[in-house]
Amino acid sequence: MQKVTIRYGVDSINKTFEIPVTIGQLRNNQEIRAALGYGDNVKLLINGVEMPDNAVVPNDGTVVVETRCNAKAS
Repeated sequence: MQKVTIRYGVDSINKTFEIPVTIGQLRNNQEIRAALGYGDNVKLLINGVEMPDNAVVPNDGTVVVETRCNAKAS
């Protein structure tokens, strides 16, 4: 069993997974997205470092979801 905490702003959710979960699976998990209220334009960080979608989340790890900044067209 793998336990993960996902934080978005002041809200957080704790989830338990049967198999190791990746950043991409967390990003696309509709249940987590609905509970925390984040959209598509986000980055997921572990210890302040943005992680690629194929990175495995460590057991008892905390993933922080941040909204990406939009770049203005020039």
